[in-house]
Amino acid sequence: MATELSSLPAAVSRGGPAFRLLIATFDNEVFDGQVTYVDLPGIAGHVGVLKRHTPLLTLLADGPLTLHPLDGPPRTLPVMGGIAEVGPRGVTVLADFAGRDVEAEKQRMDAARERSVTRHARQPRGDAAPGALFDRRTRLDDELSLFLIRTLRDLKR
Repeated sequence: MATELSSLPAAVSRGGPAFRLLIATFDNEVFDGQVTYVDLPGIAGHVGVLKRHTPLLTLLADGPLTLHPLDGPPRTLPVMGGIAEVGPRGVTVLADFAGRDVEAEKQRMDAARERSVTRHARQPRGDAAPGALFDRRTRLDDELSLFLIRTLRDLKR
């Protein structure tokens, strides 16, 4: 009898064979322990992993990673990018950012975006405007073309 997908995490959290889950970032180990189930935010959709899952390697999308520890309630950690390896010894997640790092990175990106918008708003119009830059580039390309045509004519003489 198959377990419905919606009831799978509840069935797993009541017990089941455990496996090792390691979640790490470049400079931090976020989680290392025994779990009965993990839900990974893959780039093609969420991937649910139980013990003895088929080995795979997948890229992670930004989103929630849900784990069901052997002891304790399920936990959800936000992750931003990275890779996950499912193997015979368990699951290893190497995230670009995970846990509290995600919120700090989002704040850093928002601040950078705000600085960029502010800087762009203060930019003088005229020659500094993006359209003017394109026009100058077009004029320079035209002048270069004319120079090359004149040079080739002179060489033929």
